[in-house]
Amino acid sequence: MSLVSSEDDLRSKALSRFRTMVLMDPNATRLGRTLVNFAGSLEPAEVITQIFSDVFAPKSTGTLMKRSHSLWTFCKFLRSKQQGNPFSQREATIYQFLCFMRSSNFGATAPSHFLEAMRFADAMLGFVQPLEITPRIKGAAHAQYVTKRRRKPARVLTLDMVKELERICIHGDLLRNRVLAGSMLFCIFAGSRWHDSLFVATMQVAKHADIVLLEADTSRHKTSLTKELQAELLPFTAVATAFDDASWGESFATARQDAGFQSAPFFTMSWSDVHSTWSGSRMSTGEATCWLRELLQPAFGRTEVESLTIHGCKATLLSWCAKSLMFTPDEQSLLGHHVPGQHKSALLYSRDTQIALCAKIHVMLQRMRNNSFNPDKPRAERLFELVGHAASEVEKPSETSQRSETSSSSSSDCDISDSVSDDSADVKENLDRSLPEGCEGENLWVHKFSSVVHHVKHDDDTRLMCGRSISCNFRKAKHQDISDAPMASFQLRAKEIGISEEHITALEGNGISTFAAYAYCTTFQPGQADDRPLLTFVEQVIGVAPTAGEAAAFRRLFFESHALSIQDLKSRLERSESSEARTVPLPEKMERIRQLKTRLTGVSFTPQVEPSHALIDKACQQFDDGCVSYIPLHKCTSRQDETLHSKQVDGLHMQSDGTVRLSKRSRTDDVSLHGEHNIRQAFARRSMAYEIANVASFTTLDRWTQRLMEKMNEPALPGYKPISFDQVLNADRALWVKVADATRSNLVGDPLATKPFDAAFERLSDHPEILCYIAPMPGSFQRPQHDSSTSVQCDDVEFSFFFNSLDAVVFDSCMHGG
Repeated sequence: MSLVSSEDDLRSKALSRFRTMVLMDPNATRLGRTLVNFAGSLEPAEVITQIFSDVFAPKSTGTLMKRSHSLWTFCKFLRSKQQGNPFSQREATIYQFLCFMRSSNFGATAPSHFLEAMRFADAMLGFVQPLEITPRIKGAAHAQYVTKRRRKPARVLTLDMVKELERICIHGDLLRNRVLAGSMLFCIFAGSRWHDSLFVATMQVAKHADIVLLEADTSRHKTSLTKELQAELLPFTAVATAFDDASWGESFATARQDAGFQSAPFFTMSWSDVHSTWSGSRMSTGEATCWLRELLQPAFGRTEVESLTIHGCKATLLSWCAKSLMFTPDEQSLLGHHVPGQHKSALLYSRDTQIALCAKIHVMLQRMRNNSFNPDKPRAERLFELVGHAASEVEKPSETSQRSETSSSSSSDCDISDSVSDDSADVKENLDRSLPEGCEGENLWVHKFSSVVHHVKHDDDTRLMCGRSISCNFRKAKHQDISDAPMASFQLRAKEIGISEEHITALEGNGISTFAAYAYCTTFQPGQADDRPLLTFVEQVIGVAPTAGEAAAFRRLFFESHALSIQDLKSRLERSESSEARTVPLPEKMERIRQLKTRLTGVSFTPQVEPSHALIDKACQQFDDGCVSYIPLHKCTSRQDETLHSKQVDGLHMQSDGTVRLSKRSRTDDVSLHGEHNIRQAFARRSMAYEIANVASFTTLDRWTQRLMEKMNEPALPGYKPISFDQVLNADRALWVKVADATRSNLVGDPLATKPFDAAFERLSDHPEILCYIAPMPGSFQRPQHDSSTSVQCDDVEFSFFFNSLDAVVFDSCMHGG
C-alpha cells in the first residue's frame, strides 16, 4: 500500500495555492486589500499564513483541495495567455476557459466544479469586480456535465463476504488483517461511513448473556454541518455477534488493544508496507477499498471483488433490512443516520433509540443463520418465495373442515384455531338449515366454500334449484349439515366436545353462557400446574364431582375460551382504520336474528329484507369500536344479495407488521336504489343490522325512515318542487354525522335505560340543520295564461292589468301608494 499524504499536508498545500493566487493581485479581493495593510508593519509570512488559516477554518480539507485545484487550473490557463489574476476576469475570459476545457477533453464535471470554485472564492475572498455567470457559461458547463458517466450505487457485500470478514476478524492469523476486518464489520453493522468511523473517539464492548454490543461515538460525521453539531458526538451501536459462535466485536476490541490503538489519533490508521507498521495518518477510503479487496480476493477471486468499494459496507446492512421487510422506511433512515432535523436530537443524545433497531437486527441475523432468510437471492426469487409463503397461509376448505362464508371473507386472514388445540380446527359453524316443506334430505348438496345448502331440481338430477349445475365445488349433504334449530357459539361448542345438555344448562343458570364468561370464571389460568380451582368451580355448578371424561371436556372448553378471549383482545389492539370488520360467529348471528324476529312480530323476514352477514359485521364492529360511522344505503345489502352476488377475490394485502399475505376477500355488488320500495328496504336492513349489533333500536331508526318517506310523498306547494331522493339522502347523511359526533365513545349505556344512540338520534333528528335538507325547494316560475282584462282609472291615467300574481302586486301598489 502507498503512504498517502497527511491531512495537514493537504490542507497546507490548498491554503498555499489560495495565498499565491490572492497575492498575484491583492487589489482584486477584499481579503487581499487587508493583507496589504499589514505588509509594512508585521511579519508577512507568519501573519498571512495565520489569516488564511482563519478564513478557511470552517471548511474541510477535501473542500479546499477540490476548489483550489479548479482555480489553480484556471490560473495556469491565464498565465499561458498572460491575462493576470483569476479573481478579476470578465465573462468573456471565463467562457473562453470553459471552451478550452471542452476542446482539451477535461472531465465532464470539471466545468461545473470550476464555476462552483469561483462562487466559493467570491464568498470567501470577496471579489472587488462582480462575478458574471451568464447563461452561455451555465449552458457550457451543463452540456459537459450531462455527459458524465452514470453513477451507480455502491455494490453491497454478499452474505458470504461478510462471513469471510467475520472469520478473518475472529480467526485470522495476521493482527493487521483482524484489525482491518473488524473496522469494516463495524461500518457494516453500525451503518457507518468509513470516513465517519475514522473519528471514533471512544469504543466499548457491552455484553449480557449471548448478546454483545459495540458502542462508539464519533466526533465528525456527514451530518455535522454546523459548528454546534461538530462539537457533538454521534453515537454508533453495532450488534457484535453475527454468524459465528464467537463475537467479532470482542475479537476486534482485543486486536485493537494488541495493536496499540488506544492512544492512536484515528480509529483506523494507514498501513505502511515499507516499514510494516501503522503510520500516523488516517486510512483513506481509497486505501480501505484496496484492503477490502485484498482481504476477500483469496476466497472469491479477483473478478468478484474488483467492483467492491468501502462505501458498500454501510449499504450492506441497509440493503438487508429493506429485503427482510422487518423495518419501516423511518427505521431504515435511522439505521443509516439520515434523520430529519426534528429527530436529530434524539439520535445525538440517546443511544436507546437504536436499541430497538438492534433487537430487530439480531432477529434478522438469527433468520439468516438458520437459512430462513437469504438476502443474496435474486429479487424475482425472493418475491416468488414471499408470495408462495403467503399463499400457503390462505385457508383451504376440505370435507373434514369447512368454513362458513363469513369466516372465509375479510377476517379469514386471522385463524383463531391456531391458538387452540388441533381438534378445534374441526369446529363448524352450524347454519340454520331446517328442511322446508317438500325437500328431501338425500337431494341436498352443500357448496364447499360458502356452505350454502342447495336442492336438486325435481326434473333434472344434474342441476340445482337455482339453475347451477352440480360441479366439483359441491358435495352431498350429511346429517350434521342440517340442524333443527340454531344454537349460540358457546353452547354449540360445549355440546360438540362432549358436555351434556344438563351441564350446559347448569352453566347457563350460573351466568356462564359465553366464552369470555367461562374464561374468567376462576383464578386458574392455562399453563398452571394445579387446576383444582377450575374443577372446584365445575363441581359447584353441576352439583357433583365431574368424572375423568367430563373433567377433560371442561378443561378443553376452558382452554379454548381463554385462547379465544386473548385472540379477541389482540385483534382489538392491533386493529387499524384499514382493517376489515371483525366477523361475528355465525351461531351468535343466528341467535341475535332469532331474538330480533321475536321482538319484531309485525315484520316479515325474507332473504330480501334480512340484512347480510357483512352488514351485521360492520354494525357490530362499530359497537366494539365505540363509534358509529355512516353506512351508505347502496352498501346495505340483503342476505339474498350476499348469497347470489358475493364473489371471492384473491389478492395481496399488506399487513400491519409489514408482511404481505395472499388472502380471499368477499365482494358484493352495490344495492339498487331505484324506486321507493328498494329505498325503504335498504333503510330497513340498516335498522335491523344496528338493532342486532345493540347499537340502536329498530323502532327509533324506522321512525326516521317513515318520516323521510312521508316527506318524499308530500304534495308539492305551489311554486315549489317535491322533496327529492337526493334531499333525503343528504338529510340522512347529515343526521348520522351529528349523531356519530354526539355518541363517540358513548354507545354503551344502562341496559334498563334508553340507548345513548337512540336518545341522540331522537334529539338531533329535529335539529334545524337537518330539517333544512328536507325543506321544499323553489320551482321554476311560469306565468299563467288569462283571456280577460280589467281597466282601472288612477289620476286620469288608464292602466290595463292582467290578473296574475305579479300584476296583483303592481295593482295594489298603484291603489295604495300611488
